[in-house]
Amino acid sequence: MYSQDEKRRAVHVVVFAPNGEVATQIRKFLESKGRIDYDGRPIFGMTAVEFVEALKKIDDKIEIIPAHCMTPWFGLYGSKSGFNSLKECFQDQTDKIYAIESGMSADPAMLWRFEEVASGKINIVSFSDAHSFWPWR
Repeated sequence: MYSQDEKRRAVHVVVFAPNGEVATQIRKFLESKGRIDYDGRPIFGMTAVEFVEALKKIDDKIEIIPAHCMTPWFGLYGSKSGFNSLKECFQDQTDKIYAIESGMSADPAMLWRFEEVASGKINIVSFSDAHSFWPWR
């Protein structure tokens, strides 16, 4: 969570590492920024721009995908804390974002309404919304 343009922001992301060594480096970096051991949704207090910049310094092959992009509170396009576009969120780091994750509350037809998605500049992926390995969460 962080503030940008006088608004509270919170954007969940999925992070993919190219290998185990890089995953360990990511974990160590994130541990230095906040707790990662309690519910799968840590708060680091850095902007989306700072987050992308920091991870890409570790390894340029790291993939960062905004998760469940349409959910109100934690989605990239969320009505409560989201943005109107990838560019608004990621600014000069937008070119390092190649996909958005639809989550369980959106489908491709909903997302194609966004010009940046309809143009084919960004891909849509869909995963479950598991926040922990406990099935009741």
